[in-house]
Amino acid sequence: MWNHFHESLRGVSKDGLNEVARQLDVVRYARAQLFKRRTGRRLMAAITLGHLQAREAWDDLATVVQSDDPVLSLTAMRAMMLADAATAVPLLLAQLEARADWPAAKIAAIFQEAGPAALSQPLIQAIQQAPPAYAPALIRYLRFAYNDQANRVAGVLLQESDNDGVISACMQLITDPAALPAIRGYLTHSRWPIRLQAAAALGWLGTPKEISLLVE
Repeated sequence: MWNHFHESLRGVSKDGLNEVARQLDVVRYARAQLFKRRTGRRLMAAITLGHLQAREAWDDLATVVQSDDPVLSLTAMRAMMLADAATAVPLLLAQLEARADWPAAKIAAIFQEAGPAALSQPLIQAIQQAPPAYAPALIRYLRFAYNDQANRVAGVLLQESDNDGVISACMQLITDPAALPAIRGYLTHSRWPIRLQAAAALGWLGTPKEISLLVE
């Protein structure tokens, strides 16, 4: 019931819930439940510790993140994010490539919750260091970073990358008209998926000048 109300309320209304929980020593109880055999109890404990932003449970949650259960491990990861987003974001990014069992939609929700201040720089650094085959998966999360930083990274990659996945991912999110010359160039790309994405990008970024290119 406490978690239900926490998911339903916003802002300072949650402070009273957290005060009640701490007076009842819920953190200690939830930490113990994290390592019970029943998955339902472990999930509820992780959710509770996240809502409480229980930094004192950090090491316990980090252990649960290594679980083979994708729902349990990702719930624990979200709890760490709620407790300390700036520290948790790099940890999450470091694990993403190995955790193909974590749904992209859930990861996106966590990044959105973390906010651009915590996400932008670690994500950009991860994209710059990622192998080309994996970079597109990270680029898609740039929509949760600061818009100017996301556009800057996507613009550079559009001009420098020769990886189809990277190029396509950048064109799907870029909102800076300064990228139009690069996008126009991809209208004559040898592979049709790139031409398709270039046409779509010109649709939301372009001007009437692009019509003749699109007709062709």
